[in-house]
Amino acid sequence: MATASFHPFPRLHFELRALIWGFAAAPRIVHIRTDSTDFSSPTPTPAVMQASQEARRHAPYRKSFFTTTNSGFESRYVWANFEMDMICVEDENPKRLAPHLAEIQRLKFTIPADKDELMYSFFFHYSREFMRDFTALQELHMVIEGCIGLWGTTFEACFYGCPRENVRFLDPQSGLLLNGFQLEMAYLWRAENGGLVRDVDDVDTEVMWILEDKCDLKLNELAEIE
Repeated sequence: MATASFHPFPRLHFELRALIWGFAAAPRIVHIRTDSTDFSSPTPTPAVMQASQEARRHAPYRKSFFTTTNSGFESRYVWANFEMDMICVEDENPKRLAPHLAEIQRLKFTIPADKDELMYSFFFHYSREFMRDFTALQELHMVIEGCIGLWGTTFEACFYGCPRENVRFLDPQSGLLLNGFQLEMAYLWRAENGGLVRDVDDVDTEVMWILEDKCDLKLNELAEIE
């Protein structure tokens, strides 16, 4: 299928071209792989950064996560937009994303199943210390490979480094993505009556009881958060 081209683009005023390049960005999920010596990413370079030198100068991406050679030269980097991109690590140690902890605004990390109970206890007691370096954080996704329901007990007490309504918990097996209020509600429902509806003819009343008596949120408020 043919794609449209705007051939007069180079004849536009420079200020207008720069503005257009600035808008040529979209939210991405940027996976970062790191060990003790370097960074890499399987995420493709944004298309706009391959368009021209002018695009690279004015598009809202910058070089980050540098890998430095033994001779001190920066040999590799990742293009990132910390305002829009969700920066992801595949383990429970997002602090390995240094030196960009204070710039990342959207973060995703994973709690492996074999470390679930350990991380649950650690995060419950030391979440403020764990997240304190993410001073610009606006959104947080936690992938829970173990018992996701257990994390509903931590939501009210823990510090996440971002607005509480922007925290999400993901069950990778089911694909279920819950905000903290929903996860807390699910845990409380299970704790109170084994997750079973006591009166199927009056399930709405039970849902409202969980929300209002236990979570202090109504259904319309949950909908607004979503």
